[in-house]
Amino acid sequence: MLIDRTVVPDDKLNSEVVKKTLGYLQPGDRLSVATFSAFAKGHYTELVFTGTFDRPLTEDQRGNIPIKTARAFDRCRAIQQQKGTALIKAKLLQSFTSDEESYDFDNTELIGALQTLSYDLIGKSRAQTKTLLIFSDMLENSPVVSVFRKGSVRIINPATELAKVKKAGQLPGLEGTNVYVIGGGWLKDGKLYQDSRRLRPLRQFRKQLFAASGPLNNHIFMIIQRLFNHF
Repeated sequence: MLIDRTVVPDDKLNSEVVKKTLGYLQPGDRLSVATFSAFAKGHYTELVFTGTFDRPLTEDQRGNIPIKTARAFDRCRAIQQQKGTALIKAKLLQSFTSDEESYDFDNTELIGALQTLSYDLIGKSRAQTKTLLIFSDMLENSPVVSVFRKGSVRIINPATELAKVKKAGQLPGLEGTNVYVIGGGWLKDGKLYQDSRRLRPLRQFRKQLFAASGPLNNHIFMIIQRLFNHF
């Protein structure tokens, strides 16, 4: 999971992200949570949590160990599930930016963070199924790509912006990874950008970016919409 620290969500959105994350996890899953904002002192991409839920014993495994040992393992798994879920929730809430926090810059280094995460963490994973959940407004403002002009979201050309990313050598490596996004278009005050002329090219750019990061037949891109019909 990758969390954008430049986004200031409200309590409802916080709860929704936590609920979707916990609801997705299954026994045997490994969860890593990373945060990013901009490549400035103290605000690099940071891995804040990694944890794994044990799988239940198979029937064959139960048949090869004492009943007492199997029951003890079941009790440990129940405790792990309870305490692990509480820990994940706490870590997620700690990773969200609150109204009391502030930064000296408004940059959003999503592309750079994605590249770092994809090669340093996702690319090294041996998991059969990989899923990346991105919590971000998806509004890039970095040296490679900026969707802003004079403080407002501009109308971009998706192909032009994707060419910039490729030229800079910053395509992420997300082969075979399921990518989900929540929070697209979110604003601090809860309002929404209403101009679809700006939003549709932004969505198209992100879809093209993820598609270019791995084989199309192995790559799935989905948007989990949050109060936003166009993004």
